Amino acid sequence: MPTRLCFALLAAAAVIGGAGCNLDSGSGSDAQVEVTRQVQRGVTPGERTLAFDSYSGGVTLQDTTASQAELTFVKRARAGSKKEARRLLSRIRIEGRGDDQEFAYELASGAPGRTSVDVRGHAPQNVRLRLHMQNGDALLSGLRGPLDVKNENGDLRIGGAARAVRAETRNGSIEGGLRRLPSGAEVRLRTANGDLQLTLPASASADIEARTEAGDIDPGALTFSDRDLESSGAGARFEGTLGEGAAPVRLRTENGDITLRRGTVRRLPGVEGDTTARDTTARDTTARDTAGPQQRPQQQQTAPYTDQPPRLLRAPDQNRSGRDTNAGPSPVPSLPSPRADTARRQQ
Repeated sequence: MPTRLCFALLAAAAVIGGAGCNLDSGSGSDAQVEVTRQVQRGVTPGERTLAFDSYSGGVTLQDTTASQAELTFVKRARAGSKKEARRLLSRIRIEGRGDDQEFAYELASGAPGRTSVDVRGHAPQNVRLRLHMQNGDALLSGLRGPLDVKNENGDLRIGGAARAVRAETRNGSIEGGLRRLPSGAEVRLRTANGDLQLTLPASASADIEARTEAGDIDPGALTFSDRDLESSGAGARFEGTLGEGAAPVRLRTENGDITLRRGTVRRLPGVEGDTTARDTTARDTTARDTAGPQQRPQQQQTAPYTDQPPRLLRAPDQNRSGRDTNAGPSPVPSLPSPRADTARRQQ
């Protein structure tokens, strides 16, 4: 009897031990492998709008006095094995298409849920920028041309703007800081879930309307010729005039606080602007990406410059001809992430 009991105990221990091994093996099979690849590109936008369409991943751009944008695209793919991750990575395509009005980098991927592309680099400081993101944070520093940014999930940080600004995200906060605010230049910040913060120069002439459905509004130390702040249920509404009220400023969040500050923002803190023109005649030879014809754009006529930003989310023309000049591999400084938390990015 004791011998049988001993064998029974040993058998039970073996079963439990085997189950434990199977559990560990199952957990290991859930591990994800990430592979990355960098691609350098360059384009001279001139008077054209520089656009980025359908991006999942972070975007970090700062100003340069050069006429050409120098960009690094970091492709990322995740899968259960390195072989599968590499297969997904090979399917990510960054296509450049342009006409006389706009040059757009468009992202295409066969598995958007498991791939992303981060963009970082320099753009001409007066460029018109249109950015359409799906998931990720955006950091724009020192760019003085009209800015039109839309995001689905992620924070937006803008510093040094000097023309019209439209920034919108569904889930995330928006921080805007202006170098100057020209007469008639519209500033519009909107989020569904998140805080808004806007820093305006002391000399700004603006007609400000701000509203939150659930949150507080802090007008800060700005000198208003007239102002009206009132609570409304869980939210608040504010109207105020700076100077002659020459530029419309509209701030709206459904769930978050709104803060106004006085100050002149030339660039985002910690991000240095680039003032050195670069030699970008080398060409990108990455086989997996297409950037259209490789000729440099012809001399373009100067179009009248207005403060109206480019139309938001304009559908790209599939028949446009590329006019970019691909930049060869050149060092682009790695910029700090706008936020340490990147949990919102695509898996």
